[in-house]
Amino acid sequence: MRRWLITFVAMAIPCAAMAAERAQLAARILEAEGDATITDPGGKARPATLYGTVYSGERLTGKPGSIIVLGFREDGHLERLQVPANVEVTARGCRPPGILVARALKTSNRKLGQWIDELPKIPEVSLAGTALIKGPPVDRPRLVPIPASTVAAANPAFSWPAIPGVQRYEITVTRSDGGLFWKTTTQNTTIDYAGWPLQPGTVYRWRVAAPPGVGQHATFYDGHFTTATEDQQQNLRQLEELIGCGEPSLLALAAACCERHGFLAEAIQAYERLMETSPNSSAVPENLARLYRRAGRDDDAKSLQRLAHE
Repeated sequence: MRRWLITFVAMAIPCAAMAAERAQLAARILEAEGDATITDPGGKARPATLYGTVYSGERLTGKPGSIIVLGFREDGHLERLQVPANVEVTARGCRPPGILVARALKTSNRKLGQWIDELPKIPEVSLAGTALIKGPPVDRPRLVPIPASTVAAANPAFSWPAIPGVQRYEITVTRSDGGLFWKTTTQNTTIDYAGWPLQPGTVYRWRVAAPPGVGQHATFYDGHFTTATEDQQQNLRQLEELIGCGEPSLLALAAACCERHGFLAEAIQAYERLMETSPNSSAVPENLARLYRRAGRDDDAKSLQRLAHE
């Protein structure tokens, strides 16, 4: 039996390689509104949705009134389909070609292609990023830094929801191994970091509690954030250029990549701008609502979810 198993696996590997070659990822959808469909060579169709994958040899059909922009991973260029459209998608572009999305960016096409290639790897939300909130419910809490996010600032700002009846808060910042970097008390619910220099690429824990001697020494918030490395900071500067350009497809790319690299506050900023430029995209409010929940903005998230299902 072992001899047959080895033979089977050896034959299966080339087949898998051939299948991967036939289904080469060509592009990702960076803007999607209206009625559009992707059809594979076997005739199986699926809807074209934001961040959806399109493989070489597939056809993309867009009905009148639809808006579709593809970002191609090989060279980073973006094409907007001229609707009504029925095009074949290849690794180098559409046949017949769409309209090139004009942009004046310092960021290279090669970098755009790298980001487009990264989109399938956006991680799922981890339980490690869940915020711990104790005490009476509050209206629209906003947690900064967002739980389990990456922070680029050398002296990040901290913000948490006010707890009724609490006049002073104690905030501590420690390294993941327990080393104390900062401890202070404040009457406010917002404060800038003023402790030992934070080290790049390091996980830190921050806690907000009632100071000792003030009733019970209760912890109101306990979470983690990671400081950005130099490479991540350079990456963020390039992504911020995309956020500032206002082009919906580049905003969508920036939002997803910011989330991919843990820059959740910047991802929220990009999605909020995208809500203004692409109000008819149902995927945008759903993604923004998910990030609002991570930031403790549950009321905002619920409002967007209702909007997405209207």
